[in-house]
Amino acid sequence: MFREAVFGLILAFLVTCIILQEKRFEELDSAHSHLWNRIEELTQANQNLSNIVHERKFKELELSHTHLLETVANLTLANTNLSKIVQERKFKELELSHTHLLETVANLTLANTTLSKIVQDSSKKVAFTAGTSGAGNIGTGSTIAFPVVINNEGGGYNPGTGVFTAPTSGQYVFFVSAQGYGSNTLYVSIVHNGGAKVMTMSDGGRGKDFYDSGTNLAALNLQQGDTVLAKCQSGSSYYSEGIPITTFSGFLI
Repeated sequence: MFREAVFGLILAFLVTCIILQEKRFEELDSAHSHLWNRIEELTQANQNLSNIVHERKFKELELSHTHLLETVANLTLANTNLSKIVQERKFKELELSHTHLLETVANLTLANTTLSKIVQDSSKKVAFTAGTSGAGNIGTGSTIAFPVVINNEGGGYNPGTGVFTAPTSGQYVFFVSAQGYGSNTLYVSIVHNGGAKVMTMSDGGRGKDFYDSGTNLAALNLQQGDTVLAKCQSGSSYYSEGIPITTFSGFLI
């Protein structure tokens, strides 16, 4: 009986251990299942978190890209405006430089015109006075040379021949003064291109050594190259001194 009781106790213990073991297994299995579920939940949460992070980073990158594009657009616009400002400034500078050059050209043109006019007017300045420094014998019809040149503006008068040649066309005035020698009567004419225009007379017949003086002038229209001279129409001699008394003059009006 005792053995049976002991065997029964052992069997009961074993059964209890088995039951406890099964219960522990169930608990472990349940815990294992719970852990797997938790792992799956954590894995899903991690995936969700990764997706959120990825989406956030994508949005941040998208925003950064958008901001970068806006920055590039602003910089491009600023560069365009700057280029336009520089171009406008350069255009204004070129326009001012062009205006200054035009003013300079205008001033130079005016100065050149003025200078040309001065040169032209200077070339038109024609005037001469010549005379004789002493008495001289001449023959009727001969040209009187006046070798003492007092002025010869324009270079038209030739003191070697006594002939004036017009360097330019225009209106001229000529004047001749002839001092007769002693009682000699002297007629001197102003001759234009071979034709006598006016004449002086020094009448020496009124007394011995009368030294009469005759003067006359003529306003003549000359063409370039025309000649004017003083010619003895009649008489044989004239009188003068160191400061000329017998003279021949002409000038362009």
